[in-house]
Amino acid sequence: MKEKNRFTDLKNPSYTAFSNSEKMIAFNNTSGHIAVYSLETGVLLCKNNCINEEGTPLYFVCNDTKIVAAGWNGTVYLLDVSNNTVEIIGNLNMHVESLLSLHNDNLYVAGTISSEFDKGFTDAVILQLSATDQSSMRKLWRGSRYSMCLNSMTAVNDTIYFLCLIRLQIKMMCLRYKYRLEKFLPAWTFLFFWLLRIHVINMDILYAYV
Repeated sequence: MKEKNRFTDLKNPSYTAFSNSEKMIAFNNTSGHIAVYSLETGVLLCKNNCINEEGTPLYFVCNDTKIVAAGWNGTVYLLDVSNNTVEIIGNLNMHVESLLSLHNDNLYVAGTISSEFDKGFTDAVILQLSATDQSSMRKLWRGSRYSMCLNSMTAVNDTIYFLCLIRLQIKMMCLRYKYRLEKFLPAWTFLFFWLLRIHVINMDILYAYV
């Protein structure tokens, strides 16, 4: 295999994106910095520290004129390739775990927010926003009180699939039935119920949004 180009301006790269025209390639690294190169000449087109925050994969949007990415801290931003400037398009009060860019510059951000139900826990959520219209942000999905985080997210034929980590708490069920059942069950059964109360049971469930 013959090496075509070697890009060395960015240390510790983490994600790569190709432009829709297949004329540019972009990298971001573990510090959230982005570098964009011409695939035809190998020339560095722009390099920017952006928000100095590690985060999600990056995508070319707006007819390949801009790159979108998000930091784990909830900041979604655009890098203009031609003038090397950064525009913040969303300061989301959430921990971002995944970002998708689909046709018409629609963006889908998955992550976790503080739970409305259980203090100290988080709920999974997916938001939709646009690279061209910041006022169009809306919440597509929020998990139940048992959803803890999103492991991954992808799209096939305009359908979004994601894996959600579920926190199954049996605490309320145990408290509810403990005294009704104690006449009929041996003592070790209640020890089992107590262990279930302090342990977290995880399972992956596949969802689809159409």
